[in-house]
Amino acid sequence: MRIIQMDNGEMVVGEISLSKQQTSIVQYDGNIAVSASAGTGKTRTMVAKIIYDLERNKTHKVIAAITFTIKATQEIRDRLVVDTSQNFIGTNNIFAIEEVIKPFMKDVYGEEYDIDFDTDYTNKDHYFDTFDQGLDLMRNNGTIYSYCTRKNCKVHNKNCSANNRNFVFELALDITKKSKACKLFLISKYFCIYIDEYQDCDSEMHDFFMFLSKNLEIRTFVVGDDKQSIYRWRGARPEQFVGVTTNPSFQHFVLTENHRSSLGIQNYSNLLFSNTSGLYKQTENIGDIVVIKRDVEDWASIVVSLLDGTSSAAILRNYKDTSYFGKSNARDDAEILSKCGIEFVYIPEAPIEQITTSTAWLYMAVARYIMFDEFSVYDFI
Repeated sequence: MRIIQMDNGEMVVGEISLSKQQTSIVQYDGNIAVSASAGTGKTRTMVAKIIYDLERNKTHKVIAAITFTIKATQEIRDRLVVDTSQNFIGTNNIFAIEEVIKPFMKDVYGEEYDIDFDTDYTNKDHYFDTFDQGLDLMRNNGTIYSYCTRKNCKVHNKNCSANNRNFVFELALDITKKSKACKLFLISKYFCIYIDEYQDCDSEMHDFFMFLSKNLEIRTFVVGDDKQSIYRWRGARPEQFVGVTTNPSFQHFVLTENHRSSLGIQNYSNLLFSNTSGLYKQTENIGDIVVIKRDVEDWASIVVSLLDGTSSAAILRNYKDTSYFGKSNARDDAEILSKCGIEFVYIPEAPIEQITTSTAWLYMAVARYIMFDEFSVYDFI
């Protein structure tokens, strides 16, 4: 593997060229917390760090690269140009289930839990509101379910919507704390754990990962941006990521060089937050951003007037949002914009992406084989 150190402080790892900021992160050996806004190359830096660490590793130990989505997992796999067959690259939940819960559940709770558990997070008939109920359902059904989050829940006779606890990671942490075998396994297997999009971790995820870092002394790399949290609705706490950046056992790095957006858009984004306002840079071009009030009835015609119709455009918004003009959502907006002169097509979330069972990977692999010419039968196998 080619690793080239430049005289100007930059570095090339494999085929990845790194800036001075990125190089300083890749070369640091301790616990790392990276604050990185969109477009600053956070995934690029994390992948380069993984390659760099694997090339320098002379032990039997491996790494775990942990993300929130299957898509992000695949992106990391595609970018890595080293053999990762012995390493873990997957989602948060898969790591907790496959590396902790399945192999060590019986060590803590008894032989009756020696089951190859499945998962089903969307089955409302098996939602529960206490930890012990979750354990009982696992034993009886061989399946891991979720805490109930229904408003005015008639099953539990209370408002369960405030229950944002994460049963999978609550269970994983309990097992790790109580099982000596689990601790020894994780310590002996992993020399570093890399966690992407850390701002979207909930309290249970955060407690689990920090236990691995502090108590098991597994080197930890986290990257995130508290401004980009998209899972607050299910319990994400971006302030926890901020806390990691100030943790004395972590070295904090900040990526500020944006490689995706124009300077005007960067300035607009940076001025929205006090901790990034100092990154503002003077520019003569102030036409990159146009603010349109969503509560103006002719908003769609204003949007269309700003587009020349010769290039593609996308509008991202919540699917369900009735705050303006009564019934209004992404599907309705596509129709409204199309009537104003430029055709917009509503693209819903694919139902396949909502599958949460342990066979979700198989459906995604079949879909890739059908839809992508470059995804061959050998990739599928």
